[in-house]
Amino acid sequence: MKKVVCINDTGMEYVVFGEQYEVLQETSDSFLISVDQDHAGWYTKDRFGTVAKEDIINKPEHYHKGGIDVLELIERKAPEKLEGFLMGNLWKYAIRYSEKGQPKEDLEKAEFYLKKLIDLYDEKKGGKEKENA
Repeated sequence: MKKVVCINDTGMEYVVFGEQYEVLQETSDSFLISVDQDHAGWYTKDRFGTVAKEDIINKPEHYHKGGIDVLELIERKAPEKLEGFLMGNLWKYAIRYSEKGQPKEDLEKAEFYLKKLIDLYDEKKGGKEKENA
């Protein structure tokens, strides 16, 4: 289902700037937007922007609520914990990939964390080589 993001909520009831909404129907100049379980309404297209398809492997929406990226938060606020975080997620997806019904997606998620772990290793190795030179 197509999603749009509100870019102008002036005078609009129920719709909030920056929030994403599912489009139920579309005409040449309007969207029928599902606002919540109890509200839907027609709104002109000029009040909404398009939302790119979610990248469930590299940047899933549920890890970025309120503009906060969990991985970036750990990298900035607790870098000493990053290796353990990456290992835990790598194991989580690799060990149970065949149990959740989306094995390829879980293997791709494991690959994402493995690549991040390799990047971290290369950064650490590069720093130690510079220190020893």
